[in-house]
Amino acid sequence: MSALIQSVAKPQEYSVLDLGAGQGYLSRALALHYNLQVLGVDMSEIQTRGAQKFDAKALHKSSPLSLLSTSVAAVAQPRLEHITQRVTPKNVDSILEKRDPLGNHNWLVCGLHTCGDLGSTTMRLFAKSDQVQGLVHVGCCYHYLTESDSPDRGFPMSEHVDGHTLGTTARVLACQSPSRWIDQPRASLDTFDQHFFRAMFQDLLVHKGLVEQASALVLGKLNKQKKFDGFVKKALERLEISADAISSEEAILYEQQCRNNRVDKKLIVLWTLRALMGPILESLVLTDRYLYLCQSVPSSQVWMWPLFSPAQSPRNMVFVALKSTQLSQKILVNE
Repeated sequence: MSALIQSVAKPQEYSVLDLGAGQGYLSRALALHYNLQVLGVDMSEIQTRGAQKFDAKALHKSSPLSLLSTSVAAVAQPRLEHITQRVTPKNVDSILEKRDPLGNHNWLVCGLHTCGDLGSTTMRLFAKSDQVQGLVHVGCCYHYLTESDSPDRGFPMSEHVDGHTLGTTARVLACQSPSRWIDQPRASLDTFDQHFFRAMFQDLLVHKGLVEQASALVLGKLNKQKKFDGFVKKALERLEISADAISSEEAILYEQQCRNNRVDKKLIVLWTLRALMGPILESLVLTDRYLYLCQSVPSSQVWMWPLFSPAQSPRNMVFVALKSTQLSQKILVNE
């Protein structure tokens, strides 16, 4: 990711705005390894302080001058800076002007695995800010996308998809990556066990009258349990239901009955068919974003391709967009 960003930013002499920078791993690679001017922005003060802490450690291992650059006025300025800020199309220009008051640089906005609507915001910054001339972006966490009548919604973004919705289930499925089952068979089986446990647990709750049949069961993320009775204990605690509501013996007996009736095998079929829809649903989100970039800045160049192996991360589709047409497509193809 950092190699691609430098190949786009260096020829254009762009400074880099790393949106959702977190603890600054990408920002530091760009500033220290590729000598780019970087502003890392995150909404979490905890993340920003973590980034600054790691920056300080990096300084101890390299020259203190490595994080400094010299402006036209020959005044030393930080080459890498982290701030806590919510960046929007309305305030992005004022934020960037504070870092470049002389207007010497245009900016490239980037994001690596931006969560939910942050990916949509990254693209809107490129489309609506005159100072942001380039974009390199890999999104993530489609289940956190918002769908509403708001113009700032996460999905859909383009006029071509306007009026269509995915819904919560489809957005969750868009994050599924069945290709990883081959690369991580043990982890995939463990994940299925948790789905199976959850299904049995909800059926038990309904059978015992502890929840309504049509009610949504919100458990959040539980630590993975190897045995169903352990899952039941943790889940009851999370729902603040008495541990006596379902005994350990009752849970073990119910699991055995389900396996004897091949319920686990039937659930595997259902789960597999649902998961196989993931790449199709993800393609709808990606296509919508591609069309938005093309329609918002008609004169821009826009590319989209798989940047790295899905075994490293299933969310591997990168967008590159430029308002300037000076960059050779050969650079991107080589990357």
